[in-house]
Amino acid sequence: TSIGFTIKANVPGALFSIIEPFARERIQLTKIESRPTKAWLWEYVFLVDFEGHRVDAPNAAVLEEIAQHCETLNVFGSYPRFRFESSTGFPDLSSRAGSS
Repeated sequence: TSIGFTIKANVPGALFSIIEPFARERIQLTKIESRPTKAWLWEYVFLVDFEGHRVDAPNAAVLEEIAQHCETLNVFGSYPRFRFESSTGFPDLSSRAGSS
């Protein structure tokens, strides 16, 4: 799932209050970046990708919780998880571990 958000107040711990619920619910963040908003000096848009679909119960609960701390919160999309074990186009490289 990909989201973008701005923080309500630029105070110490504001970003933590948004990231901490993901850790508490054991939701893996796969990417986080910040970009200046161009609207105001020292104001940023944060872009975050995390595992799971936005309708999964833990993810939906976290999104609802963090919305309280966000000035804006946009869900750009949720994507199906690629299952390596079910694909037939990739070789099994696990037997190569540790070999020279």
